[in-house]
Amino acid sequence: MEFTVDPAITPHLHRIPPMLVQPYIENAIWHGLRYKQAPGQLWVSITQEEAYLVLRVADDGIGRQHSQQLKTAQQKSHRSLGMQNTHERITLLHRIYGQPITLQVSDLSAGEYPGTEVLIRIPKALTEEMS
Repeated sequence: MEFTVDPAITPHLHRIPPMLVQPYIENAIWHGLRYKQAPGQLWVSITQEEAYLVLRVADDGIGRQHSQQLKTAQQKSHRSLGMQNTHERITLLHRIYGQPITLQVSDLSAGEYPGTEVLIRIPKALTEEMS
């Protein structure tokens, strides 16, 4: 796992809302990397883009589509609440702080191990207000 923080970010001035990133790291391991034959890579980074902090979780795992195909009947019938809870948390933070948090999930490529990337954009004003 590789974790990087943009050196231009002053950590003590920003607070990332709790339980926003963890579910995506868990999903990368559980759904993307555990089925991979060779050791996989997981990248977590925090960068700045104008008025936003961008949290990126990416892996070189089997990808969302292949992971879905490997699910057992029991796994398919199980209703996971992790992503639903995260979306509700984002909606609640928007209501409380009046600042939109955006979320984008995409496949990195179309190969055997396409990997997945999650981008969470949080207004710096929100992270500063929380600190």
